[in-house]
Amino acid sequence: MSIRTIEMDFETDIVPISIPAKAEAKPGNFRSVDISKFKESKELAGNTSWLLQLKGFNREARISRHLTQVHSGVTGSATDREISPGAVMIFPKFPIDRISQADAGPTFLVKDSRGMVIDDRGRNCYFASVDTVFKLQLDSLKLEEVISSDSAPLAFIHSLSLSTDKQRMLVTSSGLDRIVEVDLRTGAPARQWSAWEHGYNRAKKSGKLVFPTYPYPQPEEDFQVIDIGNHGKGLGLPPAERTAFPNSAIYRDDDIILATMFHHGLVQINLNNGETTTVDPTLIHPHSVLPFGEGFIEQNTAEGQAKLYDSSLKNNTVLDFTNLPGLDPDAENHQWLQHVHPISDNKLVAVDSNRASIFVVDLNEGAYQRIPYQENWVIQEAHPLPISG
Repeated sequence: MSIRTIEMDFETDIVPISIPAKAEAKPGNFRSVDISKFKESKELAGNTSWLLQLKGFNREARISRHLTQVHSGVTGSATDREISPGAVMIFPKFPIDRISQADAGPTFLVKDSRGMVIDDRGRNCYFASVDTVFKLQLDSLKLEEVISSDSAPLAFIHSLSLSTDKQRMLVTSSGLDRIVEVDLRTGAPARQWSAWEHGYNRAKKSGKLVFPTYPYPQPEEDFQVIDIGNHGKGLGLPPAERTAFPNSAIYRDDDIILATMFHHGLVQINLNNGETTTVDPTLIHPHSVLPFGEGFIEQNTAEGQAKLYDSSLKNNTVLDFTNLPGLDPDAENHQWLQHVHPISDNKLVAVDSNRASIFVVDLNEGAYQRIPYQENWVIQEAHPLPISG
């Protein structure tokens, strides 16, 4: 196994998809598909090579922390968190029974890694570590830093997305409640959206209004002024002090993006003028909006669901993972569907944190494959590797 260390610090309808008849009609004109009623398979992962992104090696502690927040009714910590060790691992293929460190190929040890996108054409993988974005050339395994908080307002990065021309990247700067479009040639911001300036400016825990340092309206209630220059590195603001917590964003076209906000659901944003439209406010701690078929998919994480939207952003299908086997008893029946990544127009790979499992799902065949992974791993994303040549 080859290990490369960067730094280690332990401080419209979706036409191509033919969903089986097991789908049940539900109120709201969408179908609910219980993945647990699919047949179980051992062959769906096949001989595909994979990239796994780990934000930590402390899954049990994270489950405990989440349950403490659930029982207290408080979302997120009001104090700074310690930055966890993390990793990006390349797997020639997944074993059938259990994924472990022994199965990994080249491994890159990085701090708290979240956000990954692959440029198939250039055979480059971009991934983030706290407030920095790296580019990994998949053939040579050469690694270089391409974006950092030295040139853009980045903190606690959660997702990356490439523009069609591969010259710009959307970066969710979760620690600063903003989404930043960065020019990959210069590393400098091209456009950005700030939650505080577009109606999402009330801190989650304190309830105080938040304003940036430049002129702001004088409200008739308690408020705070936050200079992002004082929080523009590392993890940024503590989670409970964030107002929106954007954690994924993708281009719909060159100017319009879709984004999930951990505190507020799925939104659409015009990068030119900041105009923001709510798409789905019903989501509980959503993650990872991505293109799928002719529409989109995103995770209703705490509900254990993946929701499918057509090209007009109408939710037409819910994929329900809640009844699948392997739920950790320590999770107290709470769900945490972290990431669902399309492999094709009918096939998905899902990371289920509270089951410590990766599920490969074939919607056309009505089948799923469950592959448990090391119990201490906290996987952020799983991506199939593009075929060489």
